[in-house]
Amino acid sequence: MGGVLAREGMTLHQQEIQFASYTFKNLILETLSKLKHAEQKYKNVIVAHDMTQTEREECRKLVEKAKADRENDTSGEYLGISLL
Repeated sequence: MGGVLAREGMTLHQQEIQFASYTFKNLILETLSKLKHAEQKYKNVIVAHDMTQTEREECRKLVEKAKADRENDTSGEYLGISLL
């Protein structure tokens, strides 16, 4: 895991959680904004999406394939789509 920054005097408890499905993980990540309205003790909770090396490589390949498909497309299907 990457480095963690904290204010002086804070105790950090870093946890890694792996979900059984992408659907459940995405649901959790989409509802994180509700922590803003939670009790004070939960307002310092930070959740980050951290991909494994394999997941990053798979994502990189998918982006490269999408870019190649867009460049080679003659039907206009990929017209106007920006991957950046």
